[in-house]
Amino acid sequence: MLLIGSMFAVGWYVFTTRYKSAPDVTIEYNRIANVDTSRQIAFIKENPVKFLGVLAREYIVYGPEYVFGAVGNKLGWLDVNVNMGIIVLYIIILLLSVVSEKSKFELNKWSKIWIIAIILAISALLKISMYVFFTPVGLERVCGVQGRYYTPILFLVLYCVTKKDNSWKIKNVNTKMISISFILNVLTLVTVFKNYL
Repeated sequence: MLLIGSMFAVGWYVFTTRYKSAPDVTIEYNRIANVDTSRQIAFIKENPVKFLGVLAREYIVYGPEYVFGAVGNKLGWLDVNVNMGIIVLYIIILLLSVVSEKSKFELNKWSKIWIIAIILAISALLKISMYVFFTPVGLERVCGVQGRYYTPILFLVLYCVTKKDNSWKIKNVNTKMISISFILNVLTLVTVFKNYL
């Protein structure tokens, strides 16, 4: 897993350094918005407690937005707002899909702790990178973070909840989940088409 992740990271680095999109726009944004990586790193070194406060406040204030965004409440250029009822139902379906069926495996306590540590590390690195590379120097919030960046983490969370013996028994659970998911996807597509037509 670590090897695959490392290969992906190196490949992504090579791709982004070779095929940067619109560097002039990025340079102009950084100039206008006072984004400077070296000054931001210096700010973090000089004010570590303030920086940790910014990170903590981000999760407290914007945590629900990240959860809903990970499921897909804002699509396109963040201009398509999917109905919150659809998003909540989809979150319920995700949770029910994990707790309503017996699984062939269950993680032990240490594996769950390890996965939670990975989730926290990914989340922290995401915030730190956006604070350093996209946020104006010294700003007391992190700019540019979107809920969809947390989508891969969502599946790790579900993985931690999986159990061999679940107490919830739902008849024909797969058929019901697929049917409801299909309806929710159709409703989401209607929202997208209404927005762009």
